[in-house]
Amino acid sequence: MSDAQILHELVDYLRAHVPMTGHMQLTPGEVLPEGVTLCASLEANLNDKRTAFAGTLATLSTLSGWTMTSLICKEAELYPDIAVIHSTIDYLRPCNDNPITSRCFRPEPGEVARFLEQLQRDRRADLELRVEVRSQNKPSVAFVGRYCARLLS
Repeated sequence: MSDAQILHELVDYLRAHVPMTGHMQLTPGEVLPEGVTLCASLEANLNDKRTAFAGTLATLSTLSGWTMTSLICKEAELYPDIAVIHSTIDYLRPCNDNPITSRCFRPEPGEVARFLEQLQRDRRADLELRVEVRSQNKPSVAFVGRYCARLLS
């Protein structure tokens, strides 16, 4: 299965299990060597100032990190439960691009190898990821999240 197919599968999973993703109109973006993108409709996520709602930006960023962690695990044929366990977010400027697009940057290969080795050895591993939302080609949101993956069986 290609990374693009995995991305579509992951977004389908989120839409089926996280109801707010339907309201956000979450869609898959693309998988590139530097990372993965997710998109949401601006019109469905406006605040009173007619820019992207901060809660949407936080959710989209969190889901982008979850998606990257899931993609890395699926590429290694591992299927853990994944949850964000810590995050920070900075809202740098209003976002009014449509669609709203978040990009989770792929970690360095050594960090991916460490994460996967620890997950296989200890059945639990953490991975820190960086996500960015841009608007009009400038950073709008900077997010850092730590994701925990845990193999149950």
